Amino acid sequence: MSDNTIPEYLQPALAQLEKARAAHLENARLMDETVTAIERAEQEKNALTQADGNDADDWRTAFRAAGGVLSDELKQRHIERVARRELVQEYDNLAVVLNFERERLKGACDSTATAYRKAHHHLLSLYAEHVSTPRLLAVFRHF
Repeated sequence: MSDNTIPEYLQPALAQLEKARAAHLENARLMDETVTAIERAEQEKNALTQADGNDADDWRTAFRAAGGVLSDELKQRHIERVARRELVQEYDNLAVVLNFERERLKGACDSTATAYRKAHHHLLSLYAEHVSTPRLLAVFRHF
């Protein structure tokens, strides 16, 4: 039967590795959420832009056919068109904010990935040092 417990001398390095991993995974999760939000905002903006383009032509045709007289229906359709245009601007503003956040998160992910790699290297180095030192000493005793 093998003993699968982690040696005591590796516990602090393993704890640091787990902490670095958790920090990196959290940043990666936030990055994924931000990228998804950017894509969703772009899709919504495109849908609004397309709907506004189609409705603008219909509205103008109806407005001209009415001789420039705004009926309640035409007023409502105009309000909806203006609201869609404002929403498109809001999506543009949101895209700026989300792209800034994505760039910030790229830096954070790079930083936490580096910390994660260093913690992993440190853990492996400790283990290699502990395992190889007794073997090297045994080899040198024979000389």
